[in-house]
Amino acid sequence: MSTISNLSPYDRPPASIRTLYKFYQKLPPEALKTNPHIIDFQSGPEDLQRHRLKQISAISYHLVNSQCAEFDSDFAKANNVTNNDVPVYEYADLPGNQYDWTRKVYPAAGTSQFPGSLAKLTTSFFPKMQPEAAIVNVYTPGDALGIHRDVSEESDNGLVSVSLGCDGIFLAGLELSDGSIKHVVVRLRSGDAVYMSGRARFAWHGVPQILSGTCPSWLKDWPASSDVGNPETSRTNNFESWRGWMASKRVNLNIRQVQV
Repeated sequence: MSTISNLSPYDRPPASIRTLYKFYQKLPPEALKTNPHIIDFQSGPEDLQRHRLKQISAISYHLVNSQCAEFDSDFAKANNVTNNDVPVYEYADLPGNQYDWTRKVYPAAGTSQFPGSLAKLTTSFFPKMQPEAAIVNVYTPGDALGIHRDVSEESDNGLVSVSLGCDGIFLAGLELSDGSIKHVVVRLRSGDAVYMSGRARFAWHGVPQILSGTCPSWLKDWPASSDVGNPETSRTNNFESWRGWMASKRVNLNIRQVQV
């Protein structure tokens, strides 16, 4: 099994995974809805996918609501996040620092403190990793994230990826010793979280498509307040100019542990 120390962020993805990426990048929206190889948890896994998916646990909705309330009490008062436990699935077929994108390294010194509230929220659901750095990717339909691996860190603990806004098609794959590949394609919707650990920690992955018109209605005007007529709502005054911005955006928050 590969270790993070002998993998390079400059490596080129295998040709077979690049071909898969281009295939899903060119699929029209209607074909994305019906493709049997794309896992969509909102509509439920297809029969073809069920033997590869296993629910390994569930996160209590009490924990989700309490932690979200602690993270943002104003939002929690206006919205009950969920009344259902959140299932955690394993796909069985896949075996605060400032990142320097040019050199593909983290700085040795002078790092900033990772936000404590976000770290606590993350470790409440993913306790086997310590949040130390986060990358925020903002997409508009027509954008894409190329195939890559996250191997600039010293730690090979799991990566946490959270999606907000418009749906995105997520592809992850590994090349096996015989040259074949194992891959998974998931339609990530707003609120979905991916945890890449074990062999999947080193998987090539990317986002070939962002789907327009798929942002949840309740999120389209965020961070402007929905309580427009209330003069006591500070968010209305502070963020009104952002009203409607999220309707055509996908925001991805990727959290990782850097040090061993």
